[in-house]
Amino acid sequence: MSLYQVHVTTDAEQDAIHEAKGVLVVSVRAAAEQNQANVAVLQLVKKFLKVKRIELVSGHHRAHKVVRIS
Repeated sequence: MSLYQVHVTTDAEQDAIHEAKGVLVVSVRAAAEQNQANVAVLQLVKKFLKVKRIELVSGHHRAHKVVRIS
């Protein structure tokens, strides 16, 4: 099990992800409404890290999030 810090930007022009100083920096086209951005972030991080299970631990309503990979 690993924890990752994630910084999210919503309403971006395109979905993108990269790592900077140990933090995953994620941009998603989804809006920060009705959990749309969180779902998009989890899908993008899951694909980027090539894992099967991912969970949002904290930051449900913030730009800074923590996700757990198991």
